[in-house]
Amino acid sequence: MSERGVSETPAEPVKVPGAAFEIREMKDRDELEALLRMRWPGSELIIGGQFVRPEDVESFGAFADGRLHGMATWRTVGRVMHIVAVNAFTDLKGVGIGLIDAMVAHGKNAGMSTLRATITNDNTIAMRFYQKRGFRMTALHPGMIDAMRAIKPTIPEVGLDGIPIHDEVELELDLR
Repeated sequence: MSERGVSETPAEPVKVPGAAFEIREMKDRDELEALLRMRWPGSELIIGGQFVRPEDVESFGAFADGRLHGMATWRTVGRVMHIVAVNAFTDLKGVGIGLIDAMVAHGKNAGMSTLRATITNDNTIAMRFYQKRGFRMTALHPGMIDAMRAIKPTIPEVGLDGIPIHDEVELELDLR
């Protein structure tokens, strides 16, 4: 591991059974950071009250036909892998699930204890997605987004389905 917690040795590509893509580590740090800066509003995100910059994360990508179809990013703190984002930018079925499965396998191989997702209260799609994969709700942080909005005013007040964004919800998967 490097100082950032980023693996020094790339993972072997993982072919997802029945899928038209493979999951592999995003090795090119410059390319990864450029992609994240295009996708993230501003140069950093705030998750759990902490700033997360593109250079702080590790990532897997879902690739098919030489093209990136989705990616998952996380940062490691101690024995906990904190999911930053899981994004599919394709119609290929199973990209998000394949990325989560790759993070779970990576975490278990690295001796991590927990895979944690932190989402906003409006993100019912992510809430269902994670729970279907075995994640359990472990914490609710009322008003966390309101507090973060005071630091970063670009955080929207209204989110998915017109739901006001106020709180953070943590979901965890035990990797032991």
